[in-house]
Formats: sequence, structure tokens, C-alpha cells
Amino acid sequence: MIYKVNRPDPIEKSRNEHSSKIIADARIMWLGLFVLGLGFGVVVVERGLPWWFALLTSTFILAGSLEFVLAGLVTLHSSLISIAVITLLVNSRHIFYSLSFPIETHEGTIAKAYSAFSMVDEAYALVAIGGEGRLRGRQLIKVQVGLHGSWAAGATIGALLGDLIPKSLTGFGFVLTALFVVLSIDSALDSKDLTTGVIATLVAIAAFVLAPNSMLIVAITSFFILLISKEAVRERLGNRSVGSKG
Repeated sequence: MIYKVNRPDPIEKSRNEHSSKIIADARIMWLGLFVLGLGFGVVVVERGLPWWFALLTSTFILAGSLEFVLAGLVTLHSSLISIAVITLLVNSRHIFYSLSFPIETHEGTIAKAYSAFSMVDEAYALVAIGGEGRLRGRQLIKVQVGLHGSWAAGATIGALLGDLIPKSLTGFGFVLTALFVVLSIDSALDSKDLTTGVIATLVAIAAFVLAPNSMLIVAITSFFILLISKEAVRERLGNRSVGSKG
């Protein structure tokens, strides 16, 4: 009798190991979001809003920086039109996120809808650095639930404890910034296409100098246009090369 031994696929093994590393990085992001959530909760009660405002916004809006802005707008009794316009401006970057976010790896409408809803900056960053071993399916949902839960828990606890939490937690606010920098460096080192990283860096610097008040949307839009142009030029040059050989 001959027994067939199933050997693990080395490519699949490499993907799983890379995904495990990304999930480990995600736990650091969970901690960072929890701490930032504490700050948001304190801001909510300081503005005279009830503690449940922090719970509801962090659970059903999940927009990070927008929620800080929203707390101020609600306090000032801003119109719904003003809130809608500001929301569009602040969160317009998510339009670009959706172009490469792996929603299609989820099974079922509910999973896809939740993944789209919880497509925050941190989740996109973790997906973007993955390459062949990037997060997908259940692993991605697990990370997104962790990000969502950390932010909501921090915001709620911050609002409930209020004055017991220091107004300034020096250093903790830099946790996510430092992690984004490290993830960017890892992605650049793993990538064979250094041109994209150089373009992104130059665009970010230019946007910061020329449009500091709208840096994010200007940088992302410019980078998106330049990236499409670069790929179009590469494809055209490739077609010319094939034509000349023929």
C-alpha cells in the first residue's frame, strides 16, 4: 500500500508566516487606537456631551479624526449640510483606499459590508504592506474587528472615567505614527519597485509645502494620478518593445 504524503506548499507557508507577522503588528495598532480612543472620550465629556456620544460615534461612525471634528460641530450646533461637507472632505481619502482593498476575499454580503465600513487608515496600511501574503478573508476581518473594538472601548472608557484620565499622555500619541513609518520602510525594503516609494515621498513633501492645510487629499490625488501615468508609460514602452521585436 502506498501512502501519499501531503507536503506543505512553500509559497502558501510563506504567505501564512507573513500574514502572522502583520497580525502581530496589528496588535500594536490596537493598543495605539485604544489610547487615542481614551483621548477622544475625554474630549467628548469636556465639550459637555454625554458619555454615550463617544460610544455611539466610535461604534457606528468609526472615523477617527472625523469624530473629534464631529464632537466640536455638534457642540456648535452646526447644520447637517456643514457636517456632510466636512465629512466628505476629511474622509475623501477612502475613495482611493477602496480601489485596492481586498473586499472580494470575503464570503457573504455581511462580511463585505462590515469590511468596507471598517476600512480605516490602519486597516488599509496593514493590507498595503502585505504583498503576496497580505491580509484577506477571515484574517482581515479579525484585524478590523480588533481595530474597531479597541477604538470603541477606549472612547467609551475615556468618556466614563473623564477627569481620572490625564489630559496629556505624552508619547502615546506617537505610537501609530511611528508604526506607520516602520511599515512604510518594511514595504519599501520588500518591494522591487523603489520608484513608487520615491514618488510617494516627493509628492508628500510637495503637498506639505504647497498645501499644508489640505496635505492629505492633495498628496493622495497627486500620487494616484502620477501612479496611473507611470503605469501607462510603462505599458506603452512595453508594447513598443514587443512591436520592435516582432
